[in-house]
Amino acid sequence: MRPRFGETALARPFEGIEYDVSITDVVFADGVLLASNYWSGSKAVRLDAEGKNPKVVWEGKALSLLMSTPLVQGKHLYALDRFKGLKCLEAATGKILWENEHVTPRSTNPQASLVWIGETKALILNTPGELLMVELTPKGLTNLGKVPIVGKTWAHPAFADRCVFARSDEEIVCVPLAGE
Repeated sequence: MRPRFGETALARPFEGIEYDVSITDVVFADGVLLASNYWSGSKAVRLDAEGKNPKVVWEGKALSLLMSTPLVQGKHLYALDRFKGLKCLEAATGKILWENEHVTPRSTNPQASLVWIGETKALILNTPGELLMVELTPKGLTNLGKVPIVGKTWAHPAFADRCVFARSDEEIVCVPLAGE
């Protein structure tokens, strides 16, 4: 029997979160739910055909996220790890296909917001306020361009009407993503 709206369908402990900080969204890829945090890393859980009986399929500090929710494409995750920069993983196994792509400056708290704009193309707004266009595939990252659009930021941008809306502590900008 399905739970009623608002009832908990399942629960699984996720230890290691400090300061009551859990920012990244849970994502679903290749039959696996992935949750991650900054301190204890990630936990990938597979559910049965009825969406029950969670089973941990991989976990650990191979992927530690702070604010940046991973992008999902098919069986792969593209995620900004606190130690190894942007990396690509197989969702079902946690196998790292590539890493050390530093799309934002290395720091204690690296931040970049990622969004798909096509099947393999993505936009990344990084901490210095640069908007990057990249191609992401299991074989690697290809930089397609970069432009500064706003000052230092950790804020997640919004995309609407072929524009990106971004803010720093001093300004809000609207930048067209395509010409007339």
